[in-house]
Amino acid sequence: MEDPDSIEARLSLGLAYFFHDILEEANLIFRQVIKLDLESKEGNYWLGRTYQLQKKYEKSIAIFQELIRRFPNYSDIYTQLGLSYFQLHQYKKAEEAFLRSVHLIKPTENPLQHFLPLSHVKNESWDRIGNITAISKAEISYYLSRISLEQGLLDKAEKYCLRSIQIQPLAQTHFQLGLVSIRKKKWEIAEEAFVSAIQIYPSLPYAHYQLALLYFKQGKEAEAETEMKTFLQRKKDETDPFSHQRAILVTNGTLYLSEGEPNSWT
Repeated sequence: MEDPDSIEARLSLGLAYFFHDILEEANLIFRQVIKLDLESKEGNYWLGRTYQLQKKYEKSIAIFQELIRRFPNYSDIYTQLGLSYFQLHQYKKAEEAFLRSVHLIKPTENPLQHFLPLSHVKNESWDRIGNITAISKAEISYYLSRISLEQGLLDKAEKYCLRSIQIQPLAQTHFQLGLVSIRKKKWEIAEEAFVSAIQIYPSLPYAHYQLALLYFKQGKEAEAETEMKTFLQRKKDETDPFSHQRAILVTNGTLYLSEGEPNSWT
């Protein structure tokens, strides 16, 4: 590593810890950066992101709010603020932050370039940071759909899903469209959405789970059983990012539901 007291070197080290999910060390390094330079937007931004992953959302919100005061035109700060509010179920504030972010996103600009060490920007090497990427407009629309669904605004939730898919067909957005379509009793669209989600992201247990519910409701017991077996097999891997739905077993035509969120069909 370079001079250990170099802010640039510390930022790079902190990002390496962040990328490898070594969050306590990342937190320590970013706080050291801020100690050396209280005004460091990079150090503060990544400390806010680290607090997010540590589920210390109030601390992350305080940091992002201060960054917005200083840098009101950087879209990704609003995005991160929206994500923190979303995790705290403060949906109105989350929606406001997301909408402001969408307004500020520039198509020719990587929003993260404002928060990376200069060496990364000069060398255009942010790809090597791996999965540290800016949230896209498509992903923001996905979150806006989830907020709308939580508020019972089904038409609005559907609109954001379709907008997101038009920008970029993401597995989670197709899954979300399926959930919205169930609530709107649009069974065919729901089925198509869950199938599309599986095609994009095959290791998606709860899309199979929702298809099993859908087929069971339609009296397609063989199809429901097939999807349920796939769900149970996939569930063992625990790779599903949408595991907020609860498990279901179909035995002799009877639904047995485990503990979790309310059934989408009720």
